[in-house]
This record gives sequence, C-alpha cells and structure tokens, in this order.
Amino acid sequence: MAEYQIRRCDRHLTGGIHPETHKQLSTAEPCVFVETPTRLLFPIHFSGGGPGEALVRVGDPVAKGTPIIRCQSGIVHVASRAGTVLEVTDHAMAHPSSERSACIVIEPDGLDRQDYLSPMNWPFDAETLRERAIEAGILGLGGAGFPSFKKWSNRTQTLIINAAECEPYLTADDTLIRIDTHSMIRGACLLSRTLDIQTIVIGIEDNKPEALEAIECALKESRSDCFFDIVLLDTKYPSGSARQLVWLTLGIEVPTGSRSVEAGVIVHNPGTLAALSRAIDGKPITDR
Repeated sequence: MAEYQIRRCDRHLTGGIHPETHKQLSTAEPCVFVETPTRLLFPIHFSGGGPGEALVRVGDPVAKGTPIIRCQSGIVHVASRAGTVLEVTDHAMAHPSSERSACIVIEPDGLDRQDYLSPMNWPFDAETLRERAIEAGILGLGGAGFPSFKKWSNRTQTLIINAAECEPYLTADDTLIRIDTHSMIRGACLLSRTLDIQTIVIGIEDNKPEALEAIECALKESRSDCFFDIVLLDTKYPSGSARQLVWLTLGIEVPTGSRSVEAGVIVHNPGTLAALSRAIDGKPITDR
C-alpha cells in the first residue's frame, strides 16, 4: 500500500468563476471507442512537438504504432490504425485559424497489426525514460501538447497530477481516473523514482467523488513506496490552470514568464502519466 493523505486545500482563488459544468452529460454514459473511420489525417506541421517531417511514403503499409512523423523536438507520432498511406497532401486543420498543413492520409484496413516498442524493465535512468517518451510520442494530454520529456529536470522535487479538470463539459480526466487509475499511479511512481522526486501531489476538485474513490482504492492496492498528497480543491474555474494549481496545492507562486519546472515542480495531466505507463510497457500513444 502506498502512503497517502487527503487534505482540504486551505487557499482560495481570488476571482474565478463558477460556470455550469454540464459534466453529467458524459460521465453518466460508459466510455466506448469510436468506430474506425474510412480515412485518418495526420497533420505533419500542426502535430504536438513542433513542425515535422513524414517518415512514410504513399503506398507504404503501416501497422498500429508504426512511426509516421518525426517532429522538430524529436517527438515521434505513430499510426493509430493499421492500413495504407493513400497520399500526403495539404488539408485544412480543425483549428480556429483555418490554416492548412501537409497531412498524411491513411486508409485503415480493419486489421489489428501492431508495431509496438519493446517493454522496458526497471531499473532505468532518466535519459532512457526520456528516449522512450520521444519514441512513444508522449505529450501533455491536457491540451497544450508540450513534449513531456522537456519538463523532466533532475532538480525537480515535486510532481503534481493535475486532476482538477475545471472546464465545463470536459470529463476526459475524470473518466480516465475512474477506469484506468492504476496506469496513472504507476506512471507517476515510475517517473518519480527515475527523477528522485520525493512527493507526488494530486490536485482534484471536490466535484469528482468517484475519481477520488478510485484513487484511494488504487493507492491501497499499490506496492509503491511513493508518498501521495491528495489535495481537494474548491470547484472553481480556473483552478486547473498550472500556475493556479501550483499555488493552491503548494503555496508556490510561479512568476509570469516562468514555468513551474523552474520552481522544482512538474505538472502533468492524468492522461499523460497513464500514457507514460503504457509506453514503458511498449505501447506508443495511439488514442486518448
């Protein structure tokens, strides 16, 4: 059993708002995978990790997990389904700017061919974990898409799992914590052990009792020697913003123009840590 404590946050945001959340619209339904579409578009220059280059050509067969794009940052993106590369062509992005990007177009074949990485065995060092994150396409899955390995400093003292998810309608993190808590906890523990991080903080709004219960159950079943500090936050937007979350949970103010890592703090989304756990087992990011 991992050691943990649950405490009510004793700090409160000045300002902020209490919008209607509407989260029950999705949390009341089971999580399901969408059907495989007839075409998949992978933007080469609008992918997380910066501008990229195509690693495949028209006519190439790909499996689920085959590298297809390498970004300027080094991050590799993989095919999310097996199929064939139909074309590489300009296409409008699903973005308010309506900009266009060269895209790799894949026609899925419905087969379950996989091209995964070799599983890693503990112990491994920080550089080995960074390389795995690059190969597996590990990005911040909270929305920004920042390459996760760039946050991993050897001077880090604290890892914060940002489970606040304060935005209306959004329940991706809440749902993931409920159904795959162990992957999130394992990813956090392995990252912390690799970087010699002493404390893992989970910042979670108090409107997620099912997720909190799942976290407690997972920690009781865990064999980790990490310590988890679970901080219950008021349900208020924007408590899940990185700067606000660092202040609410730790009392540390991150100056404008600085990043939390400069204060010795890494902030990661639950989905990012779950994806890291799977990547250590060999599975690159193919879904969210």
